Amino acid sequence: MSKMIKNFGGLIFSLLFNSTGLAAAGGTATSTLNYTTSTKNNYINTNTYIAELAGGPLLYEGPSLSLADGILYSNGAVQIIGPTLESTTIVNTIFLYSSAITTTYFGPQTIMVGDNQATAFTLLAGQTDIDVLVPVDVYQDVTYDLIGVTQPSTSAVPEPSSIIILGISGLLILPYVILRCRS
Repeated sequence: MSKMIKNFGGLIFSLLFNSTGLAAAGGTATSTLNYTTSTKNNYINTNTYIAELAGGPLLYEGPSLSLADGILYSNGAVQIIGPTLESTTIVNTIFLYSSAITTTYFGPQTIMVGDNQATAFTLLAGQTDIDVLVPVDVYQDVTYDLIGVTQPSTSAVPEPSSIIILGISGLLILPYVILRCRS
């Protein structure tokens, strides 16, 4: 019973202070019982799309990609470049401690711990790690830019007809044919 309380106390200490130090820096466990904490980010985005014609005015700023596309096409765009990421701003971060998951790992193996489970932590044979995974909701505003490219204006130059081309060719060859016939 006292061992269970000690482990629980170590778990709380690990949650508050990351007592092993190894999980944050990566490495190999040095004791038979280790405590690590990990987070797993869940990104919740609020997207904003900015639509403008190349070299032209801002036509739309809002949450709908399909509406941004439609506005660009209805204003003469024949091609759309983007969406291109312009900015990402973290608005709020919420640690969901009530949804924390505790997992016990037995060595030998390497587990992923730390911020967004990005750090390798190696357990040797006979070692144990109790890892507390805390989900994190990361709310962020993301802005994308769309540029509408319009068709460049072209002057209407008619294609020469085949008959005209044949006629000009005949006029150019005629003096050669006349000279050949006289000789």
